[in-house]
Amino acid sequence: MVQQEFVSWHNDGALAEVVAASFVDIPVLPPAHDEMFQRTGGNPFTQLVRRLAADVTDLVQAPVQLGKRLQAKGTERRERLKWDSEGVSLRHDMEGDRFGFKKVAVALTAPGMLYGIHTATGQIIWRRNLADTMTPSVEGIKLFVTRETSAPASFGMLEVLVLGRNTENDLGMLWWINPLTGLQTGKQQLKQRCLHATLMPIVLEEHTKVVMLVLERAQREDETDEQYEERKHGDFEVRVIPDLMEAHRMMEKRIKSIFFYLVDRNGLTGFTVSAKKPDPKVIIGEDGELEYFRDEIGSNQYDNMQEGDDVREFWAHEAWSVVFPEGEDVVGIAPHSAEESIKAAGRVLGNRAVLLKYINVNLVAIATETSGGAG
Repeated sequence: MVQQEFVSWHNDGALAEVVAASFVDIPVLPPAHDEMFQRTGGNPFTQLVRRLAADVTDLVQAPVQLGKRLQAKGTERRERLKWDSEGVSLRHDMEGDRFGFKKVAVALTAPGMLYGIHTATGQIIWRRNLADTMTPSVEGIKLFVTRETSAPASFGMLEVLVLGRNTENDLGMLWWINPLTGLQTGKQQLKQRCLHATLMPIVLEEHTKVVMLVLERAQREDETDEQYEERKHGDFEVRVIPDLMEAHRMMEKRIKSIFFYLVDRNGLTGFTVSAKKPDPKVIIGEDGELEYFRDEIGSNQYDNMQEGDDVREFWAHEAWSVVFPEGEDVVGIAPHSAEESIKAAGRVLGNRAVLLKYINVNLVAIATETSGGAG
């Protein structure tokens, strides 16, 4: 509720339907001493003198800084941090600690509300409604932390990728959000329905992780609805986010070890992924020179694609399937989490043997329910 341009209260009932959540560390500035030792062009003696000078300066400033902290204790006066573009650090303690206790819990809800919650205080530091005037009705599906750290030049520019669905046309949607401030840095409406999404073990140069999306084939302009219904149940399109050349190259290197599965009501279907170079369509430009374009295939669209670029099309092909008897429905599934830091966790026993947490990390536990039968 807003009164006289100020928010009086919020209704956060959407938190009752959280569908995905993740934690992000509040960044900590590197100490000035470490920056001094990282400088090049000096000998060890010069670096030692710089270190001693910095220590003396810190010792002189210590009483002044202590007095400022005591005066500000118990008040709400804070300084805005350099990375804070939304003023979140003026209202909440957003200075990170080196032990990693202070975090921001990012929670995605089914009605399309996204929350940032401070783990130390339990307060909601920001909230964002993913719906807007162009897409008034959305549904939250998944949440991925795609950039959990940043380079010194872009300090504090962390990123989460939100996958949702436009409930009006059932098409997929993507949002890029800064988890520290709640600032939306990007949005994209997909042309197909998203069937599957997972975080890949691929990290780009800017500390950005790659997300793989599995999409239905898009309907062409020259085909009827009946032709599209028959064709879309074949191979599925695979898209990498971010859709960059570097991501395409790294994805192609791992293509032989990428497998995934889709779950429906009465079974599972496994898929492999392949890559191919798209055939460009030659077009004569206005200046009379040849221009190379690619045909629109699905949602991967690259204009002005030149010969020799590392653009790839990724497609998913059915490899195996498990179909349960009629009347037996899948009610739950427990796979190995792809976001675990240690893929094959284990514990060393007293006899120096290793007790693994998983017998096989690729196994999936499935719970089914039979209805309508006797016994």
